[in-house]
Amino acid sequence: MDNQRCKEVLSQKEKVENRIKQLTELKNKWNTIDSVLKYTGYIIFLITGAVATLCSALVAAGVKVPLLLILKTASVGILHSSLTKVLSKTITSSKKKKYKKQINHLNSCLDKMYLFFEKAETNQLISDEEIEEFLKLKNSVSGVTTV
Repeated sequence: MDNQRCKEVLSQKEKVENRIKQLTELKNKWNTIDSVLKYTGYIIFLITGAVATLCSALVAAGVKVPLLLILKTASVGILHSSLTKVLSKTITSSKKKKYKKQINHLNSCLDKMYLFFEKAETNQLISDEEIEEFLKLKNSVSGVTTV
């Protein structure tokens, strides 16, 4: 009976560690997406700003450049930069926070389960009260979802 409890405890430890690894990978993917969105916004803003500045310089030099071209270029840059910022703030930030919260919860449960893991690894007796507490923690861990 006790050997079965030890196997269950060690199995749960492995499941939690794997889940933390999966969530960390997902969080890192969203960090990458966030960075790509931010840098894309910066690059487009800089390019359109440079084009608008060049057109303005040409106008100052006496070359006839349609004013509409300057305004369109500047507005496209500002609009695109703003949209990437909004996407970055709303979608990626919420995903990163969600995964971080789940990882912290699982790490907390893993810390609380440490005593059980140690007892299971050294084949010590796990009492009924301890197994009940472990099962409560196990249920708490199983509440963490993927999406």
